Amino acid sequence: MTVKILARFGTLGVLLVSGSSSFIAAAQKPIPTPLPVKVLTLPCCRCVDGSTQTVSIDTGSAAWTMKPPTGPAVAAPIYHNPGWTTGAAPAQWVGTKTGVPGTYIFELRFRVPNCVIRPLGINVSGIFSADNGGVVTVDGPPVVGTAPPVWAFQNTFPFNKSVSTVPGLHTIRVTVNNQSGPVGAVVKGTIAIRCPRNLVHPDRPDDTNPARGEAEATPLPEEPGTA
Repeated sequence: MTVKILARFGTLGVLLVSGSSSFIAAAQKPIPTPLPVKVLTLPCCRCVDGSTQTVSIDTGSAAWTMKPPTGPAVAAPIYHNPGWTTGAAPAQWVGTKTGVPGTYIFELRFRVPNCVIRPLGINVSGIFSADNGGVVTVDGPPVVGTAPPVWAFQNTFPFNKSVSTVPGLHTIRVTVNNQSGPVGAVVKGTIAIRCPRNLVHPDRPDDTNPARGEAEATPLPEEPGTA
């Protein structure tokens, strides 16, 4: 009888030690941290010739992030469901095969640098699609593009928005309401930077400076911007 009791206490001790080890391991497991936000910096105008420079914002190549209904944002993973449109190629769909119901936010942030030659205009445009439908915003409301559910993922939809040329941060966001199953978004677009024909001094934004020809685009210290 004494041997059986000792054996049972021994088994209980093993279980307690095992449970304690599992608890300690769980406590030591690193807590997920938010993804460092990568910011796309637009190029400075190098000439005062009225030219236009473009920067791609395509999903699958630009630094888009995806924030699920719970948890921090992650680098938007490339995923394509066979039922989704290919009309936005070469941009690739980003999302997940097993999305839980709720709101998913896909974002791309970009910076307008403080340059000697300030652009005359900056425009964000392209096409997008989403499952189960979504909206595009640039720097928040109002909405600049809508993909109405439920079959939005079979087509593409245009968006177009001009943003301030004042140095600072901007955010392109695709908000997707997932009902069940796969969730994703695709964006094919560009940011167009229109350069002036005359040198625009930061203190004279009215484009009246008579200087013409080439000017080196040296970035100046950053100024506070708008997120």
